[in-house]
Amino acid sequence: MTGAGWRGVASGMAAAGLLAGLAVAGPELLPAVALACALLAIAARPHWHTCRDLPAALAAVAWLVSALLAPRGATTIAAAMPMLACVLVVCGTARLPPGFARALFAGCLAMAVLILALVAGFELAKLGELRSTAYPGLAGWGGFPEVGLLGVMTLPVALSLAIGGGPRGARAGAVVATLTAAAGVGLSASRAAWGAALVGTVLVVVARRRSQWRTMVAAAIGVMLLATLVVVWLRPQPAGGAVPVEVAMGSRLEAWSQAARLWRERPLIGWGPASYRQVYGRHFEQPADALPADAQFHAHNAYLNLAVETGVLGVVSVLWFAAVVVAGTGGRSVPGGTLVAAARTGLACGLIAVAVRFLIDYFDPAGAGMRVMLWLSILAGLRLALDVSRDRASA
Repeated sequence: MTGAGWRGVASGMAAAGLLAGLAVAGPELLPAVALACALLAIAARPHWHTCRDLPAALAAVAWLVSALLAPRGATTIAAAMPMLACVLVVCGTARLPPGFARALFAGCLAMAVLILALVAGFELAKLGELRSTAYPGLAGWGGFPEVGLLGVMTLPVALSLAIGGGPRGARAGAVVATLTAAAGVGLSASRAAWGAALVGTVLVVVARRRSQWRTMVAAAIGVMLLATLVVVWLRPQPAGGAVPVEVAMGSRLEAWSQAARLWRERPLIGWGPASYRQVYGRHFEQPADALPADAQFHAHNAYLNLAVETGVLGVVSVLWFAAVVVAGTGGRSVPGGTLVAAARTGLACGLIAVAVRFLIDYFDPAGAGMRVMLWLSILAGLRLALDVSRDRASA
């Protein structure tokens, strides 16, 4: 077999492993599966892409330095592995040939829509009860915050495919996927996800404004989200009644103030990856394993949380890498009116919507929602992989 043939086999194994790991691997095993597959994809095509790989390498170095220099007992190298896995997954999937990348994209999208459909059905059956912190049969996917985040990423992609170009049958399927994703987001009862989903919807409509009916479709999705908001607003909370917006915002303002105080003590390299809960408990004289369920175990802002855990170096490197991922969508043009063009638009809009959501909430990639974070990483990498690379070896 020729060198190109071996590279194709390795790329196919990497893509299949990523999809299989996302579907069946447990939360403890999934980072190892993702790392192995990403390294396999990188080894199959080891060319250096400066714009993408340099910020990725610096992000990895910053997280490792933070873990190594963290105060004793605060963190370990293992705590940095989830983020490192995400970075490598992006770099690995960006090297996959377009055929493998598109197949992996379709599999991930179908999986996300199926999960959101199951969650929507479960939530419809228990309206009026407390929000779910876990879903039957979906161990490892988390509860309403993580599922809301999954919907925020999926909704713009499905909507872009529904109102974009491509075969009529594919667009009809995308309409069903869009409605399912919107229902999953709404019924998750995550207000941060509601706002981010509306941002993603508006971005897709603005990016593809060509006819009035598309605007009407997007408006219908927005109305459905708002209607679901009204219904879910009355759902009881553990403290009794629905949590008013002013109470939720007051809690966030307090969390942001506390995070700023923690960051100022170690501004350069932070306290170490995945250490926020321990650091918070130590500073407020509570052992981490004895913190109450409503303790501020994260900063309610992804950027502040990163600053506390990895300092300025970690935040700058991660934001640079994220900006490269989003900006790369315009690196190479693809023919308009195709599924690939619609997918790229939806992916970029979804990533921006997630970035907006992270202003008022935080998703912990070291926790039970690892699968969702890897799903986002795979989509980010695929958005790059769908570009026509200047290096024809990836074609």
